[in-house]
Amino acid sequence: MLTESALLLASLFIIAAACGWAFATYYPGHKKEPREQKLSANYSKGLNFLLNQQPDKALEVFLRIAEMDTETVATHFALGNLFRRRGEVDRAIRIHENLLKREELSVEHRAHAVLALGDDFMHAGLLDRAEENFLELRQFELFRETALKRLVSIYELEQEWRRAIETRRELEVGKVAGQTPVIAHYYCELAQLCIDEGKTDKARRRLRRSKQIHKDNPRAMLMRADIARDAKDYSLAIKLYRKLLERDPDFVAEVLPRLLACYEATGAAADLDKALQALARKGQKNRTAIAYAAIMDDILDYPVIKECLREYLAKNEAFREWFAAFQMSSDDIVANPDMLRRVAGILRKTSADGRMYQCNQCGYIGVHLYWKCPSCKKWDTMRPSTSFSIQT
Repeated sequence: MLTESALLLASLFIIAAACGWAFATYYPGHKKEPREQKLSANYSKGLNFLLNQQPDKALEVFLRIAEMDTETVATHFALGNLFRRRGEVDRAIRIHENLLKREELSVEHRAHAVLALGDDFMHAGLLDRAEENFLELRQFELFRETALKRLVSIYELEQEWRRAIETRRELEVGKVAGQTPVIAHYYCELAQLCIDEGKTDKARRRLRRSKQIHKDNPRAMLMRADIARDAKDYSLAIKLYRKLLERDPDFVAEVLPRLLACYEATGAAADLDKALQALARKGQKNRTAIAYAAIMDDILDYPVIKECLREYLAKNEAFREWFAAFQMSSDDIVANPDMLRRVAGILRKTSADGRMYQCNQCGYIGVHLYWKCPSCKKWDTMRPSTSFSIQT
């Protein structure tokens, strides 16, 4: 199998061949000048070092090339990107810094070099220097959107939520879609900082702002409900929890135990059944979420929950085969409180780490509810699982 250096070598020869073909096509009578012959010799020498796994020597050859044209610039970018991908960031930085020192570089190539150098710094963890490059890059219209997106990534890593908001606003002005829901999350991040500092009133203001920006943000609603619950404003907490479930039933597993605690605190635990009935009537997906949450939180005594459990256990082929081995049906299980609790306990043990969450974009699975997926870096894509792993 070809090494990455060999693959790069092949690509560089393709670039060189393409440039040579174009030159020969449009200038058929042209003869190579001594400068061009020297350039070709340097190319061959540098590429030979690459092929022989001597990147430092290859780097020195390419850095010594005195004059730049489209072919040599393309080679520098290809070489710099190769070094970065291989984790040799210092070499990539040298390549791109060398490009920026060249006065003959075109405006577009200069902007490209600023971007590449910023990417090098990001890979090296030098976020301040990367930020400087991307801030400079904003003046180049062709690279403006890319620069702003890179800046957003830096500000998220550094948890500079205010600057992240400002940068997302710039992307909005540039007609880049999808900024509003993420900005709403940034206000939730600011609210969480306030909560951690005991500044509840300020946190409420941040969450109201999040709601104004994106009214369907489940995180803001969940946080507002939790604040109300902690302040013993159970009526408001119940209202917010129920509203969240109406808008996003996927969060039943998160909300059910909190909602039950609020009802119990007001002496109205029976009202939980009414709330869940309204949710269950809106579709099988909701009933599945209710059943899963009831098993995970050991909340099994309500009529609507039992009905959801009966359906949940009956519709799953693995469950049916499992119960059949004991000559039982889902009806038998649900009708026997002791048996139901035993089955629920066994199912919980299949999820030894507790609730599971899955990203609906990349499939990442984790044991925590991340509002930003650790894998694909998308916001608001993680949702509680509603299934158990049963082997028959």
